[in-house]
Parts: sequence; structure tokens; C-alpha cells
Amino acid sequence: MTREKTIKRLFAVSGNRCAFPRCEIPLIDKLSGKVTGKVCHNKAKNPGGPRYDPNQSDEKRDAFENLLLMCPIHHDVIDADPESYTVSRLKEIKNKHEAKYADGNEPSDDIAKQFLLNISSSTISNGSVIFTQQQMGGQVAHSIVNIGQQPRQVSQAAANALISELRKYPGENFEIAALMGDAETVNLAQILEAILKHAGWSSSSGVSQSLFSGLPRGVIIETPVEKPGLRILLNWLGQIGLKPQGFLKPNSNATRIIVGTAL
Repeated sequence: MTREKTIKRLFAVSGNRCAFPRCEIPLIDKLSGKVTGKVCHNKAKNPGGPRYDPNQSDEKRDAFENLLLMCPIHHDVIDADPESYTVSRLKEIKNKHEAKYADGNEPSDDIAKQFLLNISSSTISNGSVIFTQQQMGGQVAHSIVNIGQQPRQVSQAAANALISELRKYPGENFEIAALMGDAETVNLAQILEAILKHAGWSSSSGVSQSLFSGLPRGVIIETPVEKPGLRILLNWLGQIGLKPQGFLKPNSNATRIIVGTAL
């Protein structure tokens, strides 16, 4: 079992950044303190997982040398494409990233515990949202994040396409909220937040959790002014089946994204 001291050591050399090359997504939001980073295994923890080594001991599977910290998107990217992200390549990614932050500080016990909880939070029942490399559909073993009662598939190619389109326009300031106590919704909101940050949008508070009265299932976008990037986001959400709705809120300070459990 992965120990807190191992997590603390991993975070100390992470720089609070995803280890994936050129990714600037923080592992912990500085203002809210929310942990969104994922603990990734180079050689998989369980049989059948990506890069699983049957000769590796359980102790070594959970050792510092076999682990690295990444954002939710790149956690799924490396597991969806083990042919590209081999053991040796991930070791190189880990070593280069951690060398830059060798003098970092360890996090608190509470932060370490939140990372440990995130190890097993990627799989929830009912349907699926999938990130895969160069694939628009189908199920890919060991990279399934389950959302809702019907399959919802978000391939890596689809995410990249949205990011590419949104980068053509100025980034938006946004807030994102998920239904409190609904793990499916929170996970989906974290994925959407990571995609938007990759596109240059700015969110200072991370994913918040709130109680919504009468929230329809799907995604609601409330914005002070309608802009091209928001229209692109609405269309994209519709294409992946998340039933988006857009509303103008002239007195708002930022675009607000409200996530309900996807149908």
C-alpha cells in the first residue's frame, strides 16, 4: 500500500506541477487547496494494467521509483497508450521533471491523504468518459472514468480538438462547480477544468462543490457576455452528449460552469 511518506516525497519534487512535459496544470489549487493531481504507476499496480510487471513485488509497485504525479488528463493519457508511454519513457519523464524541483518542500499530512484517496477515485459505476490517444470512440482498458447512466466518450483527440479551437480566442476567466456529494459529477468537472486550463482559460478556485436546487442533468454555462469561445465550448459539450445549456448573466464577474451528473 502506498504510504503517506512516499506521497510527501513525490510532491516535494513535483513543483506542484503535472510531470507530463510542458503541462502547467497544478496538482493542488493554491487558493482553494483542492487536490486534483493523480498518483500514476509506471508499472501498473494490478494485473492487466498498462505496463504491468508480474515479477515486480507489491512493495516496489508502491515505491517512490514507480510513481509520479500528473493532472487527471495526462494520468489517463499515459494509461490509454502504453505503447507510446513505455516504462523507460515514463522513467525519463519522471527523472527530468523531478530534477527541476529537487529542493521542494513536503506537503501536510492532510494533502498526502487526499492524494492517496485520488489513487482509486478514477473508477465509478455507470457509463464512461474515456480519454484515449488518437481515438474517438470505443472502450480502452484501464483508462475508463465512469460518468452517468449512458456512455459518454471524450477521447484525447476530442479534447485536443477543443483545446486547439479555444486557443484561437482570448482565454476566459471561469468558475466551475459540481453537485456536492456526487463523485461522478466532481470527476467530470475536474476533467472539464483541466481541459479548459490547457486551452488557456483561468480558474483560481478549482472545482467547488455546491448544493443545486432543481439542477437539470448536464452542463450549464452562465456568462456575462456571449463570446465565440463559449459558443465553441457549448457545441463541443453537445457533441459529446452532455446536454449543455447557455445563459447570459450580465451582472456576473466570470463565466460559471455548473456540472450535473450527465445523462
